[in-house]
Amino acid sequence: TDAGKAAMALYRQHPETPEDIAKEPSSEKDGMLFGRSGEGENHRALRLWVHDNPGTLFPKLVGCVAETEYLLPSADRIDVLISTLDERLAVEAKSRDSNEADLARGIYQCVKYRAVLRAATNDEAIAVHACLVTEVPLPLFLQEEARRLHIETKVVPADRKL
Repeated sequence: TDAGKAAMALYRQHPETPEDIAKEPSSEKDGMLFGRSGEGENHRALRLWVHDNPGTLFPKLVGCVAETEYLLPSADRIDVLISTLDERLAVEAKSRDSNEADLARGIYQCVKYRAVLRAATNDEAIAVHACLVTEVPLPLFLQEEARRLHIETKVVPADRKL
């Protein structure tokens, strides 16, 4: 909405709109540009770390099961789907290789995954959420956009040898 764009303008540190940023070339080497098997090493490492450590990021999801590259009916692939008996969490991973365009797209991928997953789940008793996990902090205007769209965000250290 115009009001939303005006509110975001207060936080923006540059003149681009989210729509302009979404048109920028990606910096993270994954997705259709490189084929399904051509994801970048940093993205792959982050995706697999989230898959292997869902309790570290989401301690409230007790007894969860994590699946990677979960295929939705829309033919989109969720980087990591975390499931419990009464919750589903779609996780989009963006590595340190991501630029603002990738990060902005990641927020909107979460919106899409949440909507498609909710439709495919077809059970009102199951809560469906989405989260963007990054290795770099989001710029303030993207933090605001994620908040506006009810997309949780988490930043994890690039060096996860903890």
